[in-house]
Amino acid sequence: MQLNDHAIVSLNEVFYPDGSLELRYRLNKGEELTPEELSMLPYSKVISEIKIENSDGVINLKNIVSSIGGNSQSLFEINGCDYESFFVDPSDIRIQNYLLKNVKKEFPDFWDAWVNDNIFISFSKGMGK
Repeated sequence: MQLNDHAIVSLNEVFYPDGSLELRYRLNKGEELTPEELSMLPYSKVISEIKIENSDGVINLKNIVSSIGGNSQSLFEINGCDYESFFVDPSDIRIQNYLLKNVKKEFPDFWDAWVNDNIFISFSKGMGK
């Protein structure tokens, strides 16, 4: 691992405004939406977020996320650092155990905010795999 390797774990609540699922379906089919329609698409709000910098914790989390599968996405950059991001099912027992063992004591406010919201985990790109 490199010295600046870390993970950002976010709890997100997803909002589905009336008609937004139909709009998302149309967008996915390739239809162009008006600016007004685009503003009505589903969106998420970050409820809480933590940064995990402990080498063992980051490696363990990366292994769990890799074993769960799913596609990573490059969604954002912070201070020149690109992130590889994953949406993770909060009901997965491996994620629940990781949060219980590694997050509850160190980040109690984050733990208290977690009520099976969507979990978004991002790793700094270039992290050892």
